[in-house]
Amino acid sequence: MAATAQDSRGGQLYGPRGFGNLGGPPAEQRLYPTLTSAEEARRVWQVSERLTAVSVTA
Repeated sequence: MAATAQDSRGGQLYGPRGFGNLGGPPAEQRLYPTLTSAEEARRVWQVSERLTAVSVTA
């Protein structure tokens, strides 16, 4: 949805709107505090590269 919906907005988090955000149609979600941390974003990126064995350099 975030990549293709015409009404999606950059910088937003989209996920299921059902109970506990575990299922249901997509909707805009509140950002978890850790998602606004640049340090945490770097850590998640590094873990993702390690787990997928794909490295992207800028």
